[in-house]
Amino acid sequence: MARGMGLTALIVVLVLVQQTCNTTAEDHCPPSSCGSILNISYPFRLTSDPKNCGDQRYNLSCENNKTLVLHLYDGRYYVRQINYTDYSIRVVDPGIGLNANEYYSFIPRYSLEYNNFSSGNPYQAYYPMAMYFVKCEKRVNSRYHINISACIEDGVNFSSKRYTYALFGYYLAAVKLGDLCQVEQISFTSRLNRYYYDNDRDSRNISCTNFYSELLQGFDLSWSRDGAYIKECMQKKDFQFLIKF
Repeated sequence: MARGMGLTALIVVLVLVQQTCNTTAEDHCPPSSCGSILNISYPFRLTSDPKNCGDQRYNLSCENNKTLVLHLYDGRYYVRQINYTDYSIRVVDPGIGLNANEYYSFIPRYSLEYNNFSSGNPYQAYYPMAMYFVKCEKRVNSRYHINISACIEDGVNFSSKRYTYALFGYYLAAVKLGDLCQVEQISFTSRLNRYYYDNDRDSRNISCTNFYSELLQGFDLSWSRDGAYIKECMQKKDFQFLIKF
């Protein structure tokens, strides 16, 4: 009986914490903006915002007053959008760019994979699929290999006959690289993975323009709104008594 009451009390505490955070954590800081992204609000914050605004784990920087940047591990990623409904943030590797007029590259600058994320991280890679850029010494005839050799300057080295492909899979162990192939870079995609799932779609037929357009869309990472709220409120002295029952 006592155990049941304790569980009920814990649930009530979490509800109270969430409700209180909803009325305190956001109200004292107006939304920030950077370029085309106008509503940067809790738990996100700009590095130039007052220290009491947002959650320090969700720092974003605004470069040249127009480009919103997320620093993640050893890389920096352009932010395309923040979705406060499904708690996701869409980013794109700066090696790809934000639009075809600014930059034109088919290979991401930074390597990122599932092993980079752990349960305690503010971001999780729940939505995207891993994308592997591989170089092969001979041509690979597979519907799962997107041949981007013609899309990049060094895609085919005619002296060594090496070819560049993009492959998809959740983990490298499950990806069939092909003979005499090695991984050069790893990133994520939230759009190109449909070539993996759709058995009627042959990835070998995608053009360089379409492939690059898909890369420009970036990939989605998830973030925990509730986790950010509860952590902030639990650190306040006013709520210390609530967890000592």
